[in-house]
Amino acid sequence: QVGAGVSDVEIYNNSVYNYGTQNGAEQNGGVQLGVGTSARFYNNLIKNGTGPALAIQGIGNEYIYNNVFVNPGAGGAITINTRPTPLSTDIVNKGYLGGVYLINNTFVSAATGAVIEYVNSAPGNVMYNNLVVGSATKWDNTYAYTDWKKSNNVVVPVLANAKFANSAADDYHLLSGSPAIDAGRDVRSEERRVGKECR
Repeated sequence: QVGAGVSDVEIYNNSVYNYGTQNGAEQNGGVQLGVGTSARFYNNLIKNGTGPALAIQGIGNEYIYNNVFVNPGAGGAITINTRPTPLSTDIVNKGYLGGVYLINNTFVSAATGAVIEYVNSAPGNVMYNNLVVGSATKWDNTYAYTDWKKSNNVVVPVLANAKFANSAADDYHLLSGSPAIDAGRDVRSEERRVGKECR
């Protein structure tokens, strides 16, 4: 968990397996971007847990891209509950820094949902180019009234039809013929914001 990290927070190139083994209430998640945090979370693999793989409670400008979430527990792969800074005297400006950007992530066997939103009034949220495989029929549990832009998210109900190279060995590269190949949108404008490659 990262708390009150208002800038320059990057979490990347990690593999997290079998998290939350004791399944304690509010303590069973994989990674948490805690209250007061703005972060980039990318190139991570989180697999097998009892709670959410990634919990977002930050202050916005949360960039979540190029990650693989496999078999998360109760609460889904990603839970979103961003909260603005409450005081004008806080280290960052009062309010939100921006939205939540979910780009080019892969969700596999997310039985309770890939994205679950609880409280999120931040403007400018984006959900582009995500691949959802073998997961809950209602994989997108964001609110209709929240400010989201969504497009080019690919849903494949059956794992074998996604044509991963070798999911049993955690190789989620796509083989020829996968329905996700060439199905994404151009996210270069988002890359300029992130300053990292989202492809």
